[in-house]
Amino acid sequence: IALDYKWNFLRNPIEGSWSLSEIKGSLVLHGNKNSLDNIEAPAWVGRRQEHINCEIETKVGFMPVAENEEAGITVYQNLQHHYDFAITRRNGANCLIIRKTVGDMVTEKTVPFNSNPAYLKIRSNKDWYFFSSSSDGKTYQDIGSAIPQYLGTELASSFTGVYFAMYASGNGKECIKSAAFDYFVYKPEE
Repeated sequence: IALDYKWNFLRNPIEGSWSLSEIKGSLVLHGNKNSLDNIEAPAWVGRRQEHINCEIETKVGFMPVAENEEAGITVYQNLQHHYDFAITRRNGANCLIIRKTVGDMVTEKTVPFNSNPAYLKIRSNKDWYFFSSSSDGKTYQDIGSAIPQYLGTELASSFTGVYFAMYASGNGKECIKSAAFDYFVYKPEE
């Protein structure tokens, strides 16, 4: 089993940070101390956003046990411009977050969530990214939205374009639990 050529890592992956054989049919990410905000390689596997109007969806098995462990999906331009949609632990409770990083401005929305597995979806059009979640893969709840222009090459000073990626991070510490992504679907709507 191997990743298709459309999949990329962020920098050179740390050995053991990902596996396609650990759980049959799943991509397993072992979150390391690196976050999406620093130059070191996080546990991250992504593909380029090729269409303005599209939708991505994943099913992730992850139950954080330590504060700030997280796993989910990101819309990623560079380490200073990304939107993260993840399961994490805050103040002793598991939750979903939407974190928007634009330059030195970071905002975070937190929503209680305690489902394992979790279904995460991002829908994109020219004006918005929409984030929604589900505990059963059928009924989705809208969680929030973000403006695509803040990830554009003009503002972000990058030429690589935007990626959709699965990731896991301990945000300063190794994750105790790994994250198992059962699937990742990219659907263009054009």
